Amino acid sequence: MPKELISKKDNIIIYYVFGSPMLALLGFVLYTIFFGPGSEELMMRDELSADFKGRVDSMYFDQRNHNGKYAVLNSGQLYPIYRNWERNIEVGD
Repeated sequence: MPKELISKKDNIIIYYVFGSPMLALLGFVLYTIFFGPGSEELMMRDELSADFKGRVDSMYFDQRNHNGKYAVLNSGQLYPIYRNWERNIEVGD
């Protein structure tokens, strides 16, 4: 039988060096899946970070853009309103 090319001690070190980052990555992915925010919450956070100044003068559905709802602000800015936000935004807000 040929002698082992790598000692058991070196083998353990190699498994530790390559295995621990893989376990950490797997742990991070599993933690994010089970305890992280959902996709709807991430979309809400993204929308809340959008900053606009003004008061809603009117709202309309743009038929050319797949009947998307838009708010017209008193500053003249058009702001798209996503379906999950429609019930929260009213004229005068």
